[in-house]
Amino acid sequence: MIDVGDHFVCIKDLIFPSRDRINGTPEIVYLANFIYVCDINGCITNETSNKYHSWEVEEVDMHFKRIVKGKLTDKKIYERIRR
Repeated sequence: MIDVGDHFVCIKDLIFPSRDRINGTPEIVYLANFIYVCDINGCITNETSNKYHSWEVEEVDMHFKRIVKGKLTDKKIYERIRR
């Protein structure tokens, strides 16, 4: 479950198709090593400030590491962010 106030670090850039399918270029919606927050239950706010980008729990586990009590659950990612 993704709850309001949860924080996540993106594992790698997530690129989504443009909304303009004919002339648009793909958009990087989440950047690797950046921290994102849940502002709406079930959603993680992205680089375009879309607060309603919903995620299934399995997808979140594939693309993000959850931050628990102010600490990352994976120390290797924490080291990359600190640099």
